Amino acid sequence: MTGGADPSFAGRAQSWSASAPHQRAAGTLGRFLPDGLLLLGPTATEPIVMTGPAADVWGLVDTPISFEQVVSTLARRYDVAPPLVAADLEPVWDRLVTLAAVERP
Repeated sequence: MTGGADPSFAGRAQSWSASAPHQRAAGTLGRFLPDGLLLLGPTATEPIVMTGPAADVWGLVDTPISFEQVVSTLARRYDVAPPLVAADLEPVWDRLVTLAAVERP
């Protein structure tokens, strides 16, 4: 999974709860690319590029959904152990929350 492996987010304390639902933030711009997705959150100064399974997250946050539910959905979809999905997805989710591309409903 790619899209959140930005080293500036490595080791950051979570500012969100894994069980709290989030959804697309109003004002977030998104454009599909041939190999992923380009997002610009309302407070972001640089776009977020999401590729591979990380880009699937954008479809899942169309309605309120928790990090735990996203992990479970992607683990089933790609037949991967949930802890592996969670480890790959955490920096992606953190970046989406930090840059206000997703928000609590």
